Amino acid sequence: MNNFIRLPYLTEKHQFHLLLIWIAYILVCIQNFISWHFNEFDQVLRYIIAICLIASLDLSKFDKFKIFLLVFLLVALILRRLLIVWTLLCLVYQIDCFKIPLRNLTLVALILVTLELFFQTEGVLLGVLENKAVKYVKSDSFTYDLGTGNANRCAGLFFKLIILLYLAISRNHRCLFVIISISLALVSYQTTGSRTPFICTLLIIGLSILYWKQLIPESSKFFIAVLPIIFFILTFYLALNLNANKDLNEVASGRLWYILKLTQEFTLKDWIIGAPRTTDDPLDSAYLEIIHTGGILLSLFFTIAFAKTTITKFTNIKSFIPIIIPMLIGGLTESILLRPTEISVIFWIVMLSSLIKYKPILIR
Repeated sequence: MNNFIRLPYLTEKHQFHLLLIWIAYILVCIQNFISWHFNEFDQVLRYIIAICLIASLDLSKFDKFKIFLLVFLLVALILRRLLIVWTLLCLVYQIDCFKIPLRNLTLVALILVTLELFFQTEGVLLGVLENKAVKYVKSDSFTYDLGTGNANRCAGLFFKLIILLYLAISRNHRCLFVIISISLALVSYQTTGSRTPFICTLLIIGLSILYWKQLIPESSKFFIAVLPIIFFILTFYLALNLNANKDLNEVASGRLWYILKLTQEFTLKDWIIGAPRTTDDPLDSAYLEIIHTGGILLSLFFTIAFAKTTITKFTNIKSFIPIIIPMLIGGLTESILLRPTEISVIFWIVMLSSLIKYKPILIR
C-alpha cells in the first residue's frame, strides 16, 4: 500500500505533495456521497480540496500551465463559482505532473464507488435510509433512489461503476465486463428508471466492441473532435426554440424548459463569462453548467482542448473513446463533465493531455 501512494523517486518534499494530491482526489471521489447525507459539509469539503491542491503546488519552478492555474486561482477567488473549475484543472495537472498511474486512480475510485453503493443499499435494508419511491403515471411504475435523495444520483453511482469497470477490467476480461455492465445497467434502470445511464452503458458496450475489433477508423477523430461543439449548439438551440420542441422537452423531463428558464435573462456579459447562481445544486446538463459557470469563454477552452487532443493524440486516446463519447452524450442531461468527480477527473486527464506540459519535478 505504501508503494501504491508513494513514488520512490520523489524527494520527501514531493512525497508530501503527492500525499496532498491523493487526499484531494479521495475527497473529490466521496464529496457527493458525503453531501447527500451531510449537506452542510459540501462547501467545507470544497475548500479543503482547494487548500490541499494549493499546498501541493511546487512554486520553486513554473511552466505555462502552472502560471495559468495561478492566474485562474486569483480569478476564482473573486468569482467563486469558478473554484470548482480551478479544482478540476489543478487536480488533473498535479496528477499528470506527478505521473500517478491511471490504474491506481481507477482502483481507488472503484473501491470508493462500490462502498458507496454498498452503504446506500445496506442503509435502505437496515431502515437507516429512506428509499423514496416516485410513481410515473405513464408507465404506472415506481422508481427508487436507494436513500440518495434523488433517483438520478443513484443511477449516477451505477454509471460511474460501469465506467470504472471498463478502465479496470475490459482490457483482459472483455466478456466479464460486458456481462457485469449489462447486469448493472438493468438493475440501475429497474431501480431508478433513469434512461440516460442505461442508454450510455449500451453505447459504452457497443463502442467497446468496435474498439476491440479495431473498427474505429483514424478519420473518425475529426467527427469526435467537434462533438462538444455540436452538443453545445444543440442544447441551446433546442431550448431557445422550446415551442417547436415541446414533445422533446417532455421526453427530456422538462430539461429544455429548465435551460431556457435559467438563461432567458442572461446579459451579453453573462453569456461571455457566466453568471452567479441562486442554487448550488448540479444542473441537469453539463453544457448548461459550463455556460452558466464560465460562459462562452470556458466552453471555448474545453472544446478547443478536447478537439486538439482528439486530433493530435487520437492513437493515444483511442482506448478511451468507448467512455469519452458516452460521457459527452450523458452530459446532455446530467452534470458529469465540469464538477470534479471520479469520472470527470479521468475524462479530463485524457482530454487535456495536449495542453498540460510541465518541467520534470525534482528528484533525488
